[in-house]
Amino acid sequence: MRRFSLFYRRSPSFSTLACFGLTLAAAFGSFAVPSPSATAQETATSDERPTGELLFESTAQTFAANARKTRIGAISVVDKADGVGPVARCEVFEEPESPWAFSLRFLVDRPVEKGEVLLLEFRARTVSAKTESGLGSIGSMFETSDPPYVKSLNQRVELGLAWRDYSLPFRCVESRDAGKSAIVFFLGYLPQIVEIADVKLSSFGKNFDASTLRNSEPRYKGAEPDAPWRAAAQERIERIRKGDLTLKVVDADGQP
Repeated sequence: MRRFSLFYRRSPSFSTLACFGLTLAAAFGSFAVPSPSATAQETATSDERPTGELLFESTAQTFAANARKTRIGAISVVDKADGVGPVARCEVFEEPESPWAFSLRFLVDRPVEKGEVLLLEFRARTVSAKTESGLGSIGSMFETSDPPYVKSLNQRVELGLAWRDYSLPFRCVESRDAGKSAIVFFLGYLPQIVEIADVKLSSFGKNFDASTLRNSEPRYKGAEPDAPWRAAAQERIERIRKGDLTLKVVDADGQP
């Protein structure tokens, strides 16, 4: 067990305090106050979120319309998965030539206008994935339902191992009649099993400030609280960067 003995005199000057702080930093590394988790922050502001006009909401029937099994993968409907449901369980057997070769697709039977602020929301998680982090990913799209598939939203999202709410605001780039636009999730990025639930699309009109809507920002691989690397990192912190610290405070005569 290592011990550190640090001394400073009473009524220290500012420079003395600064040196004392640097000594502590050198002994233990940098200190940071952990910020609240994303889930906690989102929950705290959930009551303040604006409500738009609902254009689409997933059901067991809309998921079932996507159910299929091919050489590339399979999509099935699960009534409940850890309290969430109905759920589209999407398994990719092998990586296709393009991510859109295997996808989950929903037609929107309401018209949309160019310049309209829309919000795509859904819940999702990774069941398993052939990646170093163990995390899967999907592409979240809002596009025209026919070629050239003009996209108003095109964002790849990495999914954690636990259920999480995702919120993606965007502005529509092209007016479309009812049934002529679609919500699409590209699944073919890698061999994986992911689950998707509670898909919603809402409209906030043309004059709404999109910056006031919650946006699930892309995060780095392994950002989830249960990411596999965290346990090993914590063990190294306990073993390498921690030790006993003894402080002895004395006056100008060396007396405690």
